[in-house]
Amino acid sequence: MGAAQEGCSQGGSASAFNSGEIIVSSLDIVMPQLGLTMTEGRVVTWHVSPGQAVTAGQVVVTIESEKTQEDVLAETAGVLEQIVKQEGEIAAIGEVIGRLGASGGSSR
Repeated sequence: MGAAQEGCSQGGSASAFNSGEIIVSSLDIVMPQLGLTMTEGRVVTWHVSPGQAVTAGQVVVTIESEKTQEDVLAETAGVLEQIVKQEGEIAAIGEVIGRLGASGGSSR
């Protein structure tokens, strides 16, 4: 197994300004690119369920390319809001596979 990837990106949901800070209501978990020629990957295992809290750096999902399997880590603490791509499904690089929401309304 290769090195773990951080796979969350801001997008998809509204963000607002509050006292100079950006409050992010959710982060997209996207299919990372594991190699130069990789164009898509397969979701192998979700390690958390919707509604379950995660911490920054926690393994959220394992994905697979033609050559390797790799864990995707949460970049920030939150709650898994939605699984977009189920185990066994294929996603293009950069495609949303899940959504991580803020835990307890914390700002980022």
